[in-house]
Amino acid sequence: MAKKKEILLMVILFAIVLATFPLSLVEISDDKSNEVNKDNHIKTSEWVPGFNYTIIDNYPYSWIEINETGTLLAYVSNEDDDAESINITAEDGWEFTFYGTSYTNITVDTNGWMTFQNANDGWTYNFDGQGSYDWRDIPQNCSDWSDSYDNNRNHNDTVCLLATDLIPSDYGQIFYEFFGNAPNRYLVIEYFEVAEINAESYLTMEAIFYENGDIKFQYKNITDPMSGMGWDYPDAKVGLVHGDLINYSNYTNDWNAAFGGAVNELAVYFRLNRNYTMDTNADYNWYELRRDGTHMTWLSNEDDEYDIINFTGQGWNFTFYDTEYTNISVSSNGWMSFPNLGDTRNWIVDIPNNILENQDCVSLLSADLDLETGGDVYYYFGGSSPNRYLIIEYYRAYDFDNEMLVGDFEVFFHESGNIKFQYKLVTDIAYADFPIIGLDHGDLTYYNNYAPTLPLTEKAIKFIIDASAEDLVDFTATIPPPAAAPSGDDDDDDDGEEAIPGFDLYLILLSSILALIAVVKKLRKNNK
Repeated sequence: MAKKKEILLMVILFAIVLATFPLSLVEISDDKSNEVNKDNHIKTSEWVPGFNYTIIDNYPYSWIEINETGTLLAYVSNEDDDAESINITAEDGWEFTFYGTSYTNITVDTNGWMTFQNANDGWTYNFDGQGSYDWRDIPQNCSDWSDSYDNNRNHNDTVCLLATDLIPSDYGQIFYEFFGNAPNRYLVIEYFEVAEINAESYLTMEAIFYENGDIKFQYKNITDPMSGMGWDYPDAKVGLVHGDLINYSNYTNDWNAAFGGAVNELAVYFRLNRNYTMDTNADYNWYELRRDGTHMTWLSNEDDEYDIINFTGQGWNFTFYDTEYTNISVSSNGWMSFPNLGDTRNWIVDIPNNILENQDCVSLLSADLDLETGGDVYYYFGGSSPNRYLIIEYYRAYDFDNEMLVGDFEVFFHESGNIKFQYKLVTDIAYADFPIIGLDHGDLTYYNNYAPTLPLTEKAIKFIIDASAEDLVDFTATIPPPAAAPSGDDDDDDDGEEAIPGFDLYLILLSSILALIAVVKKLRKNNK
């Protein structure tokens, strides 16, 4: 009978030790030195749905000469302050989409700019608002422009190749020509040796309109535009204008200040904001950040929280869906937000979606994770312009519901705007058949959604914003080699084998068992 009591007591005591032991494995830290004020984040950029453009400066120059093969715009070539229309659809069978609207015509003005909305007016007048009005900069709300010369002028959806006071009737000609086959057709409009008013200079330049919505400006020979004008005529304007003060691309409002006047063989590319191309079989090349990355200490000890990483401090910003951001908010639940308009403490439940959380979000592995139970987050900046990058790694992240290991995964943000996901090993996720992986602009139009099959082992996914420039993107990183571990310390070995977590706590467990044995022995002695 005494023996049965001893066994029962041993089982009860051992159960108590095992029940309390897992709680001791949870690392509890009072260090709040890296904690940020969760109610006072600076919102770096308001998310605005639209169809804006990314400006690529110093784009490869490749002049297309059409002054002998193209169609002469005879009327406008012999006029001052006037315009002539080209019917894109009638002549080449396609429409050009500008800021989300498809147009069949484009109107070419004598003064170095074009418009889509005035395609049927036959008369547009100067871009500058000459008369009792000041010159117009980019951006402008153009719908209310009016003066004594043109009371109904509307300069919305305008392309300013070099908006200045030109006079082709004095000298020069304007041509256009269509090239290519669907879906790669394009229209070239060339100002050939056109004279500036009151200036002894002639400008040769062209605008190229691609069927996919991109626009390219090329300047073969520009000699000090507006150099002969008076003080009340500011400089030439270059860029795109939608007319709503939100969607625009301003290259310069002051050509002379930007270039010192003369320019030869310069190209500027306006790439339409469009979706990423997703490569689900990208090259896998894991970057381990535990040694030399910055540990996000506060975030690594929390559940349903987020912390912020700043790009600007590294000398560059990241452009996502054509919006430039200075910060990125990193969620404990495996995803990131650029505008942080929603609640980054939660997790992305589906892609696409137009709720706040999904607006300009990067869902590396969105699920109900619990970094408080287990896991660490590291980040690392590296590279040099134009190949700077940020890597964010989730190391041994745990699942909230099952308190089980999910795995290791990381995201690579390249300065070009391209992104790469990597998964060293992801095993299982609670509450879902699979985690949410992809990118979302939050407008139900621009997004990439990848539905994985678990487990994910040594898997990489690339998101390329400009597939034509993919070869220019360097997705390789230089991470300093791991420092030698102290003698006898193998807690951070990079050989794939992990040291026993909480070794000291295992010693506590062993001591508890030994103490239990001692109690049982004492009971036996007392019962003899």
